[in-house]
Amino acid sequence: MEVHKRPPLLELPNEILQHVASFLPTDQDLRNLNLVCREIRDRVMAPESSVWRARFHDKYDLPPGRTNAELNIEYQIRAIVLPQTIDFKQEASEHQTLWLEVLQQMLLESLTLPLKSDTSKTYERIRETLTKSELLEHPGRENPSELFCTVQLCLTALALTLDPADESTPAIKTKCSRSEYDIGTVYSHGQAVDGPFIDHERLDLSTLLHIRSFWQRHILNKAEQTFHESFARLPEVTRPQLRKTDLEAESSPSFSWLGYYSCLHPMPAARKDFEDQETCADLRGDHLSQVEIMTLEINITSEPFWPDICNQIIPLYGNPETKRTYFQGIQSTLNGDPAENPMFGFTEAIAHPYGGFAGWTRICFAICEEPDDDSDSDVIMEDGDDSEDNYWVHAL
Repeated sequence: MEVHKRPPLLELPNEILQHVASFLPTDQDLRNLNLVCREIRDRVMAPESSVWRARFHDKYDLPPGRTNAELNIEYQIRAIVLPQTIDFKQEASEHQTLWLEVLQQMLLESLTLPLKSDTSKTYERIRETLTKSELLEHPGRENPSELFCTVQLCLTALALTLDPADESTPAIKTKCSRSEYDIGTVYSHGQAVDGPFIDHERLDLSTLLHIRSFWQRHILNKAEQTFHESFARLPEVTRPQLRKTDLEAESSPSFSWLGYYSCLHPMPAARKDFEDQETCADLRGDHLSQVEIMTLEINITSEPFWPDICNQIIPLYGNPETKRTYFQGIQSTLNGDPAENPMFGFTEAIAHPYGGFAGWTRICFAICEEPDDDSDSDVIMEDGDDSEDNYWVHAL
């Protein structure tokens, strides 16, 4: 009688068999292995198999405290959901929501897990996913969900990434048309300055997304002839990043800030009067002769300083338990007027985790400068302004 010996592979302990299987380069190779026999399938593909931890860690940052079975579920959900083509030109659907929830979890990992290197593996998977998605091209929604807004806003750094091989073009699909945002909302047109623009308890994520989309359009689109050329010349390290690489500095404000501001002269009297010009940065008027890049050099101060005149425009949040940090510094421009203007402000931690993301921060500051002789007291800047005595207060 012929005796069939078990293949040597099946004599291996589960731990070694699973470890060997984890070296297979692709998921398809893993599936092919499990077609060999039922025993291999049951031992290698078991929910608690270590192969799932290895597969997950190969593609994503590894969240602490997760079991092999939990990583198995998360890995397979991402493998099924992320390759799907979702039509973001349409309003919300169950497929959109599921896709956004998966991306939300990946963003949370990218933003919160300790950095093991300069680049998050999960963030790179997000980047790869968005090269095939139109999510960032269609941020406009009539009634966007909190989930949609927060995912879009947390992807701002990626939305503004230029191709390293050709820094005149975006790195991923980010073609955002003017129809994706409302320019009147961007400039707070017709809104009375009678309370905080950033409300801790009712954070208007939709308005923030309109503003982000305006900048996305004008920074990335050469046809606008506004901010793109200047932005493309900036060193990559000075452009928006997902998070700081210095872990010790992540919880405190940066000491050097760089960015743009937008204004419109004259401001249309009614929303219907907004036509083709959306910013003075197109240099078609007499207000600006070049696109200026604003710089802020700040120092944290232990003394609270936010005068009544500023508090009338941008009031402090009233909760006594709010964590607030004050700072002072100098505002100047990188490529324009060499004048240095004193500035001061504060940051406030927002306790509510909007869209499932903790760590929202309200940043307010005032810039004091001598007004020009021909300054118009009724000019409205995107971040709001008011004229008092012998200086301007620009409050964000």
